Amino acid sequence: MKTATNERIKVNPENGVFMDIGFGFVVNTSRVTCIMPFIGNMVERLYKNRRDAGMFFDATRGRAKRSLILLDNGEVIGAAFRPETIISRQL
Repeated sequence: MKTATNERIKVNPENGVFMDIGFGFVVNTSRVTCIMPFIGNMVERLYKNRRDAGMFFDATRGRAKRSLILLDNGEVIGAAFRPETIISRQL
């Protein structure tokens, strides 16, 4: 039986569990350090520093950034959904 949760969370035995961050983009949950809202000067500076260093991936498909996903290697992913929405879609 397929449910919304089963479709959104992909399990790959070799690489771990993947979570859907919207628009067909998935992220390996074992690599995620934190998911933070795109609010405030410190988050804006983190975004600009990583973008200028080439360590930013835009997963918004042209929409406004609502959250940043920080990975264990320092790379940052911009998502078009709020952290609460991303987390609630996985449960």
